[in-house]
Amino acid sequence: TNVPIVVLTVSKNEQLAIQCIKAGAQDYLEKDILSECALTRLVRYTIERQRAEKRTQRIKRRFQTIFEKAPLGIAHINLCNEAFLDINPKYASITGRTIDELMLLRQSELIHPDDADAYADDMLYLKKHAPDNQKICRRIIHAKGSTIWVEMTFAPFEVIHEEQVHYVCLMEDVTEHKRMLVNLRNLTMHLQNIREDESIRIGREVHDVV
Repeated sequence: TNVPIVVLTVSKNEQLAIQCIKAGAQDYLEKDILSECALTRLVRYTIERQRAEKRTQRIKRRFQTIFEKAPLGIAHINLCNEAFLDINPKYASITGRTIDELMLLRQSELIHPDDADAYADDMLYLKKHAPDNQKICRRIIHAKGSTIWVEMTFAPFEVIHEEQVHYVCLMEDVTEHKRMLVNLRNLTMHLQNIREDESIRIGREVHDVV
């Protein structure tokens, strides 16, 4: 219900007051200290609190929409044990797995064996230095067995206490970009070889003519 509830009582039980507020009551008033000023303050507080709650709900809905529809893979991770706390559909799509399947794994279990040590060093760096954001590029194993390159950006999201530091991981599939770079590098080397061979050939021809 949207109707604000105020508990009015003769009891001076502080523990009961806390329980009432936690249960959803707007306030807990004692009859002995009830006054016009207190009632006015309560009405104003109740109106502002309801406005704040509505704003919070709108922000939560917007965040959830962005999270679910984002073109980047997004995962909420407990950095201490690398357990997934939340995963968006795009992240699951990149890895070729369902969200339920991923929730039973750790992100390190997706990393290609040849990149496992480097990834472990990346995580150690995050835990020690806690940078505002850290970008790494590593290989992961797709559910179908293929290897794909992903660029991951880690940023601190929430700190519960020293034992629980939560990070958000933004993931993008850069396999095609990597492939293009390799092809470009190979093409550049091929052109360089052609230039060198042509220079040698021209040099020989000039030598023969002379």
